[in-house]
Amino acid sequence: MSGPTFISLWAGDFDIAKRLPAHLNLLYKSIGPSHWVRDPEVCDERELVPIDELLETFSLPEEFAAEAKETAWQKSLRLASVVVAVYTHEAPGVEVLQPPGCGLQYLGTCTAFE
Repeated sequence: MSGPTFISLWAGDFDIAKRLPAHLNLLYKSIGPSHWVRDPEVCDERELVPIDELLETFSLPEEFAAEAKETAWQKSLRLASVVVAVYTHEAPGVEVLQPPGCGLQYLGTCTAFE
């Protein structure tokens, strides 16, 4: 039987998307690949789109998708250009939720079983 997998989401606007490799590098280094269950997934667009559209590309529990959307709205990300999903063995610690220099905004974490 597999243990839980934690799915954590970060999002950014068009300015972040233009410099996405640098922001991803900071995020991935802060979490550490040894904690990953599988490779992260990135959904990015060439323009701003409703955050719902970006979240729909991931297989997320419906309740978590709604919570992530609400968090994005609270962070003024009703429109975004990128969402990143990171799959880990443990929920990320508070120290990695907003890595220094990384413009991606943390939207939340949920537990899923694989």
